[in-house]
Amino acid sequence: MAADSPELRKAILHNLINNQEYSQKVLPFLSDEYFTEKAEKIIFDEVKKYFVKYDAVPSYQAVKIQVQERNDLTEAVFNEVDTFLSKEVEPIAKVEYLVNKTEQWCQERAIVNAVYQAVNIIGGDDKKTPMTALPDLLSQAIGTSFDKSVGHDFMNDIEDRWDFYHRKEDKIPSGLEHFDYIMRGGFPAKTLGVLMAGCVHPDTKIKIRLRKKK
Repeated sequence: MAADSPELRKAILHNLINNQEYSQKVLPFLSDEYFTEKAEKIIFDEVKKYFVKYDAVPSYQAVKIQVQERNDLTEAVFNEVDTFLSKEVEPIAKVEYLVNKTEQWCQERAIVNAVYQAVNIIGGDDKKTPMTALPDLLSQAIGTSFDKSVGHDFMNDIEDRWDFYHRKEDKIPSGLEHFDYIMRGGFPAKTLGVLMAGCVHPDTKIKIRLRKKK
């Protein structure tokens, strides 16, 4: 994984400001919780708000203006942010390189944060989250990824969708005529099916008969 370092965090923030392609790829997955310094969180929050509103990366000057309009910063934090924004840096030419580094960094930070939260839960400092949430908490952190393969791209995936919709599957009949009609032949092979229904009156009797294939 990419070790957390000031240099990497600075590269991420600078490229969020001046690299449109990079920002479009990573901004949806970033969180201010991944940044350890207060000044870094402020810069990230302002960049994200600007990008969400205008669908474009801000200039250094635009971020400066937004920061100056805030009234919740100490003088020390404001000076730190101002110093960062006063040193404009050229974007990294190899976008994919920084995207990969950023993904590894996000995975690391998510796991570290989850471990800290788990310690707080176990130690009793976090009284709102139950102990039973620990497995899901750690599992989600470990699964942190920039993968956006869920769903379909209606233009680029048109051939895959055609094959999916017209693929012929081997079906296993259930022996129930109407059920097999609804399922278009029965259960698809190598799948797990679960039958569910709403509650019925206790006096209602349902009789199901399965027929073995001769």
